[in-house]
Amino acid sequence: MSNRLRNPAILAFTSVVWGLAFVAQSKGGETVDPYLFNAVRFTAAALLLYALMPLFSKLGLAEKRPVFVGGEVRKTTIRAGIVTGVFLSIASNLQQAAISMGAPAGKAGFLTACYMLFVPLFNFVIFRKRLGVNILLAVGIAVAGMYLLCLTRGGSWRKEDLLLLLCAVVFSFQILSIDRFSGKTDPIRFAALEFLVAGLLSFIPSCFTAFGRAGFAATVSSLTTPDALLCLGYAAVFSSAVGYTLQIVGQRGVDPTVAGIIMSLESVFSALAGWLILRQTLNGRQIAGCAMIFAGVVLAQLDLPALSSRRDPGRS
Repeated sequence: MSNRLRNPAILAFTSVVWGLAFVAQSKGGETVDPYLFNAVRFTAAALLLYALMPLFSKLGLAEKRPVFVGGEVRKTTIRAGIVTGVFLSIASNLQQAAISMGAPAGKAGFLTACYMLFVPLFNFVIFRKRLGVNILLAVGIAVAGMYLLCLTRGGSWRKEDLLLLLCAVVFSFQILSIDRFSGKTDPIRFAALEFLVAGLLSFIPSCFTAFGRAGFAATVSSLTTPDALLCLGYAAVFSSAVGYTLQIVGQRGVDPTVAGIIMSLESVFSALAGWLILRQTLNGRQIAGCAMIFAGVVLAQLDLPALSSRRDPGRS
C-alpha cells in the first residue's frame, strides 16, 4: 500500500483507538486523580517503547544508536519530543480534568475534535497557509453546535466544557508541531520522549492534587484497583504507546488539516463507545450540537475559494 493510502489508514485506525480511550478515561477518572492518571499512563507508555526499542531497531523502525548522541536527526528528535510533550501534557490534563468533573465520553470526544477547526486557523496565522472561506463557515457552524451541546438550561457554560475547548486549542498546537517535525525525526524515539516529557510534567500537579491531599498510601491504593489497572493499561498501551506513535508515523507526508479531519473521527467513536459501554446518553439538543460540530469539522476540509490569494509558501 502506498503512503498516500497507508498513512490516512493509520490515522483512521488511530481515531478508533482514541475514541475507545474516552471510556477508559471516564472510568479511570472516577477513582484516580486526573493528573496522576496521565502521569502514570504516559510514563508507562514511554518505558514500554524504550523497552521495545531493540525490537524496533531490528525491524528498521528506529535508529540503532542511542538518541542522546550527535547527529541532526537526533537533535531534532529531542527537540521535537520536548515541544510536543509539553503540548501533550497540557492538553491531556485539561481533557482528563474535564472528564473527571463528569463530562460524558461522547461530549468530551466531540469538543476535543474541535482541534480540527483550530488547526487550519493557526496554520494560517502562524505559517501563512491558505485559509478558505469554508473555514469561516465551519467555525460559525461549530460555534452554533457548541451552543447546543454545552450550554446549560440557565444559559451558562460548564467549567468542564471550557476546559475541553481549551484542550482542543492545545491539541491543535501538538498536531502542528508533529507536522513540522515528523519527517525529520526517529519516530519511535520521538514518541517515547514525547510521552516521557508529558508523564514527568503530569507528575508535578499530581503531587499537590493526589499525594498532597489523600496521602501516599491512599493514592497508590487508588491505582491498584481492578478498574484503575484496566483503564490505565488501555490508556498507556493502546491510547498512548500505540495511538500517539501511530499519529507521528501516520502524519508523515499528510497535510495537517487532512490529518486532523481523519483523527477527528475519534469523536464519533467516543460517542458510540460511551453509549455502548458506559450507557451514557445525549438528549436531542446535544445530539444536534454534536452533528453540527462534526459538520463544521468536515466543512473545514472542503476545497473552497481561499480567503487569501497568496500562494502557500510551503514548509520552511
